[in-house]
Amino acid sequence: MKKGIVLMIFLLSASHICNSQTDEHLAKALYLLDITKNTAFAENPGDAYTITVIGSSPVFNMLQRHTAHMHILGLPVKLKQIDDLTLLKSSQMVYLSENKSDILKALLKQTSGQPVVIVAEEAGLHKAGAAFSFVLSDNNKWQVDVNEASLAERRIQLSKNLNEIIHQE
Repeated sequence: MKKGIVLMIFLLSASHICNSQTDEHLAKALYLLDITKNTAFAENPGDAYTITVIGSSPVFNMLQRHTAHMHILGLPVKLKQIDDLTLLKSSQMVYLSENKSDILKALLKQTSGQPVVIVAEEAGLHKAGAAFSFVLSDNNKWQVDVNEASLAERRIQLSKNLNEIIHQE
């Protein structure tokens, strides 16, 4: 009987953890899409709006689910996932997975001056040059920190519509 109760508690806890992780990745993917819709580029982005995920992240799977047949800035969305920075081609947004955070400096150098929105999964990387990084606010809500200087340097304008997801430090 005790083993059955312990097993049930374990399964319920595991289910809650999986759901909260899924919720986290879904929230991040939806925030990325919100950012794409609320940024303007000084230059024409080309024939597709490309989002490249560097590294392994469940956010990529969530993006796949939510971008099928989607258009951003009137362009079809194209998703790529890469592990090697040398494979990075033209993208309007680059999502740097937490397991690849150590290559931010190289990514910034490779994309210097290009109109690319760099979003880091790891908190605080906006201070190291990423345009955005995720942060869990005091009320357990996912938000983003913004590096406005990075956006300006890359000639990207941010809409005021993002104010509700921007973390106020």
